[in-house]
Amino acid sequence: MGFVGLTSNGAFAKYVVVEDYMVHKIPDSMTFEQGAIVEPAAVAAYAIQRSGMKMGDSVLITGAGPIGLLTVQVAVATGASHIFVSDLSENRLKKAKEVGAPHTFDARDKDIPNQIKEITGQGVDVFIDAAGAQASFDTGINSLRNGGTAILVALFGKKVVHDALNHTLRELTIIGTAAYRNIFPQVIALISSGRLPVEKLITRSG
Repeated sequence: MGFVGLTSNGAFAKYVVVEDYMVHKIPDSMTFEQGAIVEPAAVAAYAIQRSGMKMGDSVLITGAGPIGLLTVQVAVATGASHIFVSDLSENRLKKAKEVGAPHTFDARDKDIPNQIKEITGQGVDVFIDAAGAQASFDTGINSLRNGGTAILVALFGKKVVHDALNHTLRELTIIGTAAYRNIFPQVIALISSGRLPVEKLITRSG
């Protein structure tokens, strides 16, 4: 895995030479601001793709930063029935509601899994960790239905403790995703069609 600007220099140069397969043309109808969000939106879209989410599924997203909020938008576009978001920031939770998450929680609330199960009846189908901490991981795992899927998007700074027996008895699936693979064309199509209104996340440009 590698990125121009991360594993090789050049991403912020005025001009840069890359392999042709790295270049994706954006439609004339897309703004440069929308085009700039294709990359982080690809992280969110790849996470949803890897989760196997289907229309009508429910999802909990822990962390309402840019990736978490973009994941909300992709979940909306995919047809999720219930979208839950947790975060420590009231402003981020407000934005999560604005972009399509009707259920938001203060991440410090220890009762989130029970509240989610009251609404869904059994827990969420998919949990996406965009926060990357023991607390967010625990909340998500405890909010999953039996047989549910967890997607770890965040880069965890510390090791987490995990109950493997609980994992086995509940037949959970836990998948790690590292950025994205081969998904830029689909993301560009979603944004240009208007089904992924990423411009709502732009607070200031220029």
